[in-house]
Amino acid sequence: MASNPTVWGIHMGAHVSDRPIDGGYVAIGWTAMGDLRKITPSREAFKATVAVTYPDKKAGAIPMDAGVSLGLG
Repeated sequence: MASNPTVWGIHMGAHVSDRPIDGGYVAIGWTAMGDLRKITPSREAFKATVAVTYPDKKAGAIPMDAGVSLGLG
């Protein structure tokens, strides 16, 4: 049976250290983007949502942020 699972990549900055691992939780800092489950799990959908949510963000930063937020398997 073939499957194509959705894989979410969680990247945390050094400032959080090992707290999420030690505490058994995941923290995502995209509060302004709302419920991430409502965004189609594709890089293009994340890029579009980032651009709308953060209109002052530089165009070159949008793909970077989308790539950090989403990993596709």
